[in-house]
Amino acid sequence: MGNCHIIGVFSFLLICYISCGVSANNDQSKNVAGHKILKTYNQDNSVVDGRIDVIFQDGDGRFWIADYSGVHMFDEKRNEWSRFTKEKGELVAGPIEWVGQSGDNKIWFAGRRQSLVPGPNLSCFDGEHWLKPESAPKNSVIRNRITAMFPGRNGRLWFALKDELRVYDGTEWRPGLRMSEAIEEDDPVTVRVGLQDSSGCIWLGTTHGILRFDEQRKEWRICNPFEQNSTSTSSALKDRYVREIAKRGIIAIYEDRRRRIWFVDVEGHVMIWKAAEKTWTSDDLSEHLPSGMERVGLVHAMYQDDRGLMMFATSYGLLTFNESDSSWGLFTPENSGLPRMLITSIYEDRNRRIWVGTGKGIVVLEQ
Repeated sequence: MGNCHIIGVFSFLLICYISCGVSANNDQSKNVAGHKILKTYNQDNSVVDGRIDVIFQDGDGRFWIADYSGVHMFDEKRNEWSRFTKEKGELVAGPIEWVGQSGDNKIWFAGRRQSLVPGPNLSCFDGEHWLKPESAPKNSVIRNRITAMFPGRNGRLWFALKDELRVYDGTEWRPGLRMSEAIEEDDPVTVRVGLQDSSGCIWLGTTHGILRFDEQRKEWRICNPFEQNSTSTSSALKDRYVREIAKRGIIAIYEDRRRRIWFVDVEGHVMIWKAAEKTWTSDDLSEHLPSGMERVGLVHAMYQDDRGLMMFATSYGLLTFNESDSSWGLFTPENSGLPRMLITSIYEDRNRRIWVGTGKGIVVLEQ
């Protein structure tokens, strides 16, 4: 009788252990960084499967998703997918690196920079027809090679060409701004990425470092994140050579919910401009990731959720920073519902859901 009792208790405990383990694993597989997974899009239920470079939602609620094969348009209400490619003659170049919408509801697509390939890399879709470079006016920016594209205020779109910044307001192209003349440099300035912040200032990551353009005052400034009033938590960013590479290698710019501007370079060095305090801080994201990783192409995008959690899309998982307790976290397929370690894009839609592009499809998170 005693033995039966012991066996019964052991069996009960074993069942509880297995049940708890399964429950924990299920909960883990349904969450990413504390956000519940609402949907996944991969080869099982959609046409997207590989690396997702861009996610964008237009004014009509349709999603435009770029991968190596071209651009997918997803009508979520109808659950319908469409595909546009360079081979079919719709996209001028690819893979697509930027997608945006102007005030006249045109959708613009800029292809990845390929310096050895001549010709334009910008396509435009008006809802029915594709605007080709050969049909554009001779003085149109669409005929030129774009190095960056980013949204402005009031439905405008900014385009960076070789040493020139142009804006389309939905009706006409405004006169260009010659950047080398503005900052009094002899060599042309190439823009890799841009952002217009909530105050109207334009921030550019260029071959000459970080530039800021106050559109209202028409003032340009070369910004140095490592001025005397700056602080760095990383010993790597104490080195003068590393600092110079960091300033000239910006690949992503982001404005957080406290209106601070974040910059990250190709090797994962992050620099933050705090306008309220007029100070810079910096860190090295690689110090918060497993050792031995390849530095080049380390970070692909940044995002901050409603709780203030910063997220960094990296080649080694979703890296997070909780400022309230200065803690770092790394989410991979081993400890979350992410399908792949490679995270390539993060986007917040009009319903405030978080779309995470990975090396194998998309995960949609609840805010």
